[in-house]
Amino acid sequence: MNQDHKGYKDILTQKEYCKVISANMMNRFGDSIDAIALSWLVYTVSNSASLAALNYAANTLPTILFQPLTGAYIERLDKKKIMVLCDIVRGSIVALIAYLYMKGSLTSIILLSCSFALSCFEAFRQPCGNAILPAVLEKEYYDTAFSLSAAASSAMELLGTASAGFIIAFLGIHGAVFIDAFTFFFSAFMLSLLKPKKEETKIINTSYVSNLKAGFQYLLHSNIKYCLLLACVINAMLVPFNSLQSALVSEIYQLDASLLSIFGICLSIGTILGSLIYPKIQNKLKISTLIAFCSIFVGISYIIMILIASFSNGTIQFSFGTIGFILGAVIGAINPATNVLLMKNIDEDYLARISGIMSSISMGLMPVLSLLLSVITSIVPLMWVFLGFGAIVIIITFLFSVTNSFQVMDQLNNH
Repeated sequence: MNQDHKGYKDILTQKEYCKVISANMMNRFGDSIDAIALSWLVYTVSNSASLAALNYAANTLPTILFQPLTGAYIERLDKKKIMVLCDIVRGSIVALIAYLYMKGSLTSIILLSCSFALSCFEAFRQPCGNAILPAVLEKEYYDTAFSLSAAASSAMELLGTASAGFIIAFLGIHGAVFIDAFTFFFSAFMLSLLKPKKEETKIINTSYVSNLKAGFQYLLHSNIKYCLLLACVINAMLVPFNSLQSALVSEIYQLDASLLSIFGICLSIGTILGSLIYPKIQNKLKISTLIAFCSIFVGISYIIMILIASFSNGTIQFSFGTIGFILGAVIGAINPATNVLLMKNIDEDYLARISGIMSSISMGLMPVLSLLLSVITSIVPLMWVFLGFGAIVIIITFLFSVTNSFQVMDQLNNH
């Protein structure tokens, strides 16, 4: 394993990285306010649950469909300029939404169109975020950089979620949306000050189609495909809980939504701590061990969630919160670990393309699994869905462990 490790004091001396993380933190704060304010705004304007669902699709589909395509295109451009431009445009769109709402001119069609446009620009912006990192940071900083970025983003998300209700109460929905717009402009400003330490990699001598084809070939013919498999497996493991947590709390526990808030807070705190701790343990713990522990814990958690249903309300709340905290900690450690694997093993010429492809596939899997799960839960009682899924996760993890399938991650980490 890599022994050349930089600590948090070292990473904070990297001024260009600090500009990037400041922009990302402000973006995440805005996104967490956006998730509440805009979803509330959609329902307020449309007064229709179906249109609210359609707005969710308008937000997610461009990311899933376009990122593999935009990644290949971005490799030919100045990534810093793309990030700045996308943030300015997104901020302007959000500000337009707030202005039209204030004037009483905002319609469902305009709102859906704006949501779709925001997601389209996000499909360009997101691959640039990963691809620009080698231009501002040396590889020995990656472990700490990704850990600090994950922890800071989780902290800002927690802050934004906690404050969104108060912001809406005091400033109104339009005020919250204007704050969201400001976060985009702040991000653009910070990124405009960025001075890469080395020239960004650009592919300018081949066609777009060739770039796109080369990205897929690179992924399929390298061990990076195992990182994609890992991302898909982790997302798949969490789909039942993400989709059914409200039903679990209401039907099985017969408690209210406050329990979901407890879980969310504990999950966020765990994610922050797990992200911060990862650089301290990454030389002492194999990544295969971390993945196996995470998988086993997820499987056991599904079973425990059902077993605690017969306990008192206080015990359920404590147990549910504890599960959230530990789950957040292991996910908080795995996220920077997998990001570092990608950054260390992907050729800089392919970073934007591979980032776009992997993000699209891993995200696209989730709505498909959610749809499948909706069919299963219409046939199988919720209790048995959780128990059965927990058992399946444990069995699959055991099979992966005995066949040494996780060892590929250790090989990549030692690369």
